[in-house]
Amino acid sequence: MMIMLVGVWIALGSLSPVLVIPVFFLIIQEGFIKYEEAFLEERLGDEYQDYKNRVNRWIGWQLE
Repeated sequence: MMIMLVGVWIALGSLSPVLVIPVFFLIIQEGFIKYEEAFLEERLGDEYQDYKNRVNRWIGWQLE
């Protein structure tokens, strides 16, 4: 979704979409991700920690 917002910004050629990107990021991070990660850590424990260490949060690329 972040990449899509950047694409809209580029396509529109104006600065107004730039203001939406950090707001969107904060809403997603503070409103959803923080709570979902805490839930998963509590529920899955070490298995989730291992997953977090292997996978990039934003895109899901495998880190080697």
